[in-house]
Amino acid sequence: MCIPAKKPPRAGPERQGAGVVATRRPRSFLGKPSPLLRRIGQSLAVLPAYQITPAYADAPPAFTEVGLRYSRYSEDSLDADKLIFGSRDRYDIDITQLWIEGPIGASWSVALDVQNDYQTGASPWFVGASQDGKAGVIMSGASIQDNRLEVGVTTRYFWADGNAGLKVSHSDEDDYEATSLAFDASWNSDDNARTWTTSFSSSADTLTPTQGTIPVFIEREELDTQSMYFGVSQILSRTAIARIGLNYTYSEGYLSDPYKLRDQRPDTHERIALSTGYRQFFIAADASLQIDYRYYADSWGTDSHTLELGWAQNSPLGLVTPYLRY
Repeated sequence: MCIPAKKPPRAGPERQGAGVVATRRPRSFLGKPSPLLRRIGQSLAVLPAYQITPAYADAPPAFTEVGLRYSRYSEDSLDADKLIFGSRDRYDIDITQLWIEGPIGASWSVALDVQNDYQTGASPWFVGASQDGKAGVIMSGASIQDNRLEVGVTTRYFWADGNAGLKVSHSDEDDYEATSLAFDASWNSDDNARTWTTSFSSSADTLTPTQGTIPVFIEREELDTQSMYFGVSQILSRTAIARIGLNYTYSEGYLSDPYKLRDQRPDTHERIALSTGYRQFFIAADASLQIDYRYYADSWGTDSHTLELGWAQNSPLGLVTPYLRY
């Protein structure tokens, strides 16, 4: 698994809910979620937030592939009766992604990922009480403008029963800079019915908050994060597959939000997540049953269980996936 350099997400438990997801069948690179969108909030996460490593065929691509994607994310303005001070505007984000991958000889490939995020809007500073005693939000002015550019290079080696990849990534924006190094590998059993996957990553981040309408009380802070993952998937039949994976992440350094008043968090954060999944494809219905379970715990006292049931239905227009999460 290659974790892109980015501002650290505020990890937490999943919330229960239900929904329907409709997607067109993507090119291989379109499945990569934007790091910025993952940072904005859990409401964007349609699927459970367990970490898995993308699957690769055990051979380099036959030819060079190029992909380009643009997406836009916009949040509704804050309700007027919930605002005490500041701007009601929230985030508007434009995301552009470029992806290029090509073979090098018979056993190697190299890939270049470039992503540019541009966001504008206002950010919550803290929650207070209005004149009538009701809870309200103190917002920053609508002066936040931030542009993030991330560049990553991945080289991958393929052999008969597996592959291994090494990725170097650098992300730079107005108030945050991060450099990460990641290694992942997967290998198959002799009968190709079982696949083991492992990954390790390390990121060194530097935060230099910008002064705006709301005062910021730090000039420079640093954060180091290491993460490791191990998982296995097993083909049970020609229409069924199961998997299990374990992820551990450790962060040390500045973990608070400098743009929120009196946001003081511990300088270390340990997270562990155990995830399992089952897929059963029904040929007659041209659809699959999806069952996922995730256990998450961290050193800040969070302990959560998430169960999700989904039905992925193929159609001429794409894939429709109603789901129920608890």
